[in-house]
Order: sequence, then structure tokens, then C-alpha cells
Amino acid sequence: MRTLWEQHVAWTIITIRSLVYGLPDIDAVLPRLLQNAQDMGEALKPFYGAAAGDAYGQLIREHLRRLLSNFRRCSDL
Repeated sequence: MRTLWEQHVAWTIITIRSLVYGLPDIDAVLPRLLQNAQDMGEALKPFYGAAAGDAYGQLIREHLRRLLSNFRRCSDL
């Protein structure tokens, strides 16, 4: 799980940088960031069950969608 959180931080930073600076790699990094959220949910399933893992993955994805939406609005200013 620690590795997944490290990847979450890294992909979040890369995605924000791509959004803020309008880099052409956004179509590659954004899906990878969202995949990490799904991977985090999958990692929890053996310990807490499928429902909890799915809910956690969805919670992280929603968190990222809101964060990225705010960055997009700020970069348009």
C-alpha cells in the first residue's frame, strides 16, 4: 500500500504539472493517475472485502476529479 501511495503522490504531481503548463502528455498521465486510484481500491479488497475496496477506489477517484477540475479552472484564468 505504501508503494501505491507513493505512486499516487507522483502521478498527482505529474498530472497537475501537465495541466498547469498545458503539456501534451496529459492524455497519458491522467488515465494513469486514475488507474492508481483503482489499484488502491483493489489492494484493500483482500483485507476489507470487495465493497470496501470499490468504495475506497471510487472515493479516491472522486477526490482526484474534484482536485483536477479546480486546477483546470485555475489554469484558465
